Amino acid sequence: MIPLPSDVDFASAVTVIRAALPQFGHLDITLLGEGSDHLALDVGGQYVVRVARRGEAAAAVHTEARLLAWLAPQLSLAVPASTVLGDARLNARVTVAGYPLLPGVPALLAPLQNDQVLAGASTLGTFLKQVHGAGVDDARALGLPDDDDPLLEEWARSAVDDLSVSITGGGLAEAARSHWEHYLRTPPAPAHGVRCVIHGDFAAEHVLTDDRGRPTGVIDWSDAAVGDPARDLAGLLHWGGEALLQAALPRYGPVDDACLRRAHWFAACRAVGDVAYGLAHERREYVQAGQQALTWVSRT
Repeated sequence: MIPLPSDVDFASAVTVIRAALPQFGHLDITLLGEGSDHLALDVGGQYVVRVARRGEAAAAVHTEARLLAWLAPQLSLAVPASTVLGDARLNARVTVAGYPLLPGVPALLAPLQNDQVLAGASTLGTFLKQVHGAGVDDARALGLPDDDDPLLEEWARSAVDDLSVSITGGGLAEAARSHWEHYLRTPPAPAHGVRCVIHGDFAAEHVLTDDRGRPTGVIDWSDAAVGDPARDLAGLLHWGGEALLQAALPRYGPVDDACLRRAHWFAACRAVGDVAYGLAHERREYVQAGQQALTWVSRT
């Protein structure tokens, strides 16, 4: 068994991957990203491999793989086809999941013009309609959890914290504090009885696009849940403002005013989160995306 530190870091994740996948031993491994649950690594520019950092995340990796295998035939955009490796000979608490790299680059990193973003609206609307229309009972049977914050209390607390970090770090102006703090502390009425399969973190960073800006795939389903569709619609607002959302809705279908209010609030929460994350990790693209998203939301 390979000993690991209490928190899986990049070096130990590389050790596990090379032991679990010796056929890839000659390939370079680089860090794509990391969160509290997983590390994501690029293996030779051919595969994405995720290493779970804790037990709950490991269980979620298995659920995500089952969910996407079931969802993929129902969707018009590519999603990861993960293979999960859990080998106690390596380390009993380590779970590794990998999939062939999907074509395209995250839209957050692509220099897209507004007209290119809007050109993909119909594709995105169709895709979200397909996800949200998937069978909830079937998804739950595969282990998909229900949203753990239906009253939005944790969302509000986290957003206010992110706002403070963003202002202290210089990502947002102090003059904006009063307005946004009041807005974030007063979430709209929860979506009682409105539940569907959701991606849970739908945004430009997780939508892959080709060199013409056309959506080709959607990655990172670790926040998928049975929850409020407004969380995913918020990703459209965050990415391209009201123009992108409205351009996607003809393919998505009718949305009531209450759902739109929740989507705007979720978009603001996501925006301050992006600014805070970008400052903490020196990722200017996240800071800029969050700043732009707050501008979109403030116009509506």
